[in-house]
Amino acid sequence: MTEWAYRPVEIANLLNPAFCSVIIFETAKTYQKELDSAIPYSLTFLILPIVLHESTRERLPKSVATKMHSWIQKNSDLKIGFSERVKQMVPYTKEGLIFSFNMRVLQVNEQRHTIVAFQPAIKRPKWGSDTEAHRCVTKAALLGKLFAKAGDASTIFAMWGVQP
Repeated sequence: MTEWAYRPVEIANLLNPAFCSVIIFETAKTYQKELDSAIPYSLTFLILPIVLHESTRERLPKSVATKMHSWIQKNSDLKIGFSERVKQMVPYTKEGLIFSFNMRVLQVNEQRHTIVAFQPAIKRPKWGSDTEAHRCVTKAALLGKLFAKAGDASTIFAMWGVQP
């Protein structure tokens, strides 16, 4: 992982731990609300590669009426290079998770290997609806619903063609 001082500005802005934390939190919170159960730790590593990848994000279904399995079958080209993108995003996901743990918006349940979302005590920025940040947060929430309705973590990993 490159130190902050040496990261390109674009990477530092898009992949800063606070923003990644918001994306992970939104997915975890929505997943938890849908299932009344915390999101599996392993699934958090799929969030950023899906939400921050513009082509994937923009092609996500409009609602949960479309099931993840059928959507992935119709958009199978998005799986090309996905496993590599997941690997590349692991350090940023870890930074986002650590930031979330420090801010006490997410917590690890070690016995269940899950991530529990709490209502944040801090206010996050209000992004305009025409901003990329707003689109990312909106799609992150949708992803939480899609994950919740798609089955267990191993099923979701299999759908995307990656191994935890």
